[in-house]
Amino acid sequence: MKCIATFTGLGLRLYAGEDIPKEEEQRESSKPAPAAKKAAPSPKETTGGTSKEAAPAFDGKAALMSFCSANPLGYADEKACQLAIKGSLETLGLARGSDVKNCADFTNVVSTLMASWTKDNGIKITKADMAQELAKVMAEAKNGVDAVNDAVAAFYAAKK
Repeated sequence: MKCIATFTGLGLRLYAGEDIPKEEEQRESSKPAPAAKKAAPSPKETTGGTSKEAAPAFDGKAALMSFCSANPLGYADEKACQLAIKGSLETLGLARGSDVKNCADFTNVVSTLMASWTKDNGIKITKADMAQELAKVMAEAKNGVDAVNDAVAAFYAAKK
């Protein structure tokens, strides 16, 4: 029955949250492992080459708000961009921006938004060309949020 509900969407709410571990299981799994001998810090753990501080955690909500402020897809205003981002998050099964844990996740949300923007604006593009455009944006994930925003702005400028 769950398979039918999953694929048809009928009665899906009956199974919502079923795969989420119970609080007790989460607490047990979040206990730290016994301390092991610490290895040399990785390049990600060093900042500026001199400090051994851990790199700051990725803030998905801030990254998405930055995207909406930049508005590289030319939505009517920042609020319209936020609503579009919300739709992309829901498409990917994410509830809020804080569920975006790294730049790759951020880029996935943005590429989903690009695909829906293209469709909503009636832009004619082949699947192969769209795949190339999305690959360009995905490649920028390693360079950070600003690079992804710039790649999306370049996509918009080319399709405008």
